[in-house]
Amino acid sequence: MTFNKHQHKHGHSVGVRRSPTYRVWLSLKQRCTNPKRAQYIKYYDKWYAPWADFEVFLADMGERPEGLTIERINNALPYGPDNCTWATRLVQGRNRSTNKIDAAKAAAIRKQPKRDARDLAAEYGVTRATIYHIRNNRTWRLK
Repeated sequence: MTFNKHQHKHGHSVGVRRSPTYRVWLSLKQRCTNPKRAQYIKYYDKWYAPWADFEVFLADMGERPEGLTIERINNALPYGPDNCTWATRLVQGRNRSTNKIDAAKAAAIRKQPKRDARDLAAEYGVTRATIYHIRNNRTWRLK
């Protein structure tokens, strides 16, 4: 590969074309470090300083697998090689800090098929529709 003065040695940002891995890193960096971004207030304390260098990010995380994006395993902790993985949007959706249900709670709901959905919804802080969808394997599906 031949490099000109406008190419980075990692080859992920050539002119206006950027690799999927580079785009994930750039978006992550912007959301955590740019106070003009809407998400900054939520992410400013989640930045992992060594990842300011794309090559460090790339060495830690590797190439982004197709269809996956960066995921913090524990949302209370910052981004970093020990707390990040590549995940599907489905997995990420289940790892949101606003979720009221997790796999264990979904399993507990399924173990109570005769219990009134209104009672379960009140206990778990969700709608009756959520209880219905869990019971009918439409969400939090059994594997």
